[in-house]
Amino acid sequence: MQDMKKEYEKVKAPELLKSETLKMMNEGAQTVKKNRNYRYPAAALVACAAVLCFVLFWPRGVRYLTPMEDGTYYEEIALKNGNIIFNQNRVAISIKPNAGKVVIGGEKAEAETEIYAVIEEKQTNDGGLLVCQEVSSLSLPEIREDAWSNIGQQQIYVTVLKTDDYRFQAAYEKEGAAYEVIGTGVTQKEFIDFLYTQIK
Repeated sequence: MQDMKKEYEKVKAPELLKSETLKMMNEGAQTVKKNRNYRYPAAALVACAAVLCFVLFWPRGVRYLTPMEDGTYYEEIALKNGNIIFNQNRVAISIKPNAGKVVIGGEKAEAETEIYAVIEEKQTNDGGLLVCQEVSSLSLPEIREDAWSNIGQQQIYVTVLKTDDYRFQAAYEKEGAAYEVIGTGVTQKEFIDFLYTQIK
């Protein structure tokens, strides 16, 4: 049991999951000790091993294939289950009120915007801001097939506006609703990590 605890302490997983797993392992060990006939120790050990395997192979967020260095800008970043292409943009993607969903190659959007709901807003340690919001619709330019990004099966259009603080923006449609994810003053990795949590 001590060896299992040592291995357990090396596991990198969410703390809640680790504490629940440890609790289940301890309960299994107590059950074996209370059973004087020791009829089911193998079953308890198998259960503990199954829970430990679940912790070890628990998904840990974005898995990058592109080796990224701090301070370096990448036009394209490969993920284990996707690819993010940063299209340079002169202006931010515009929100077009009451048009419904994502409009490709539509008329120029009006200045007025309509946001249905802010799904999540997060400030980074360096003062950057990440926001995911559901919007009435998004008006996008005509997009070449090779300019689309994807995470799994989800198609996304990602742009970068190179100002003093880079402004990253992703637009996508999911289950009939339009969404945009905006990152201002954040790194590419911070933006992708946040976008990944919204898509998954």
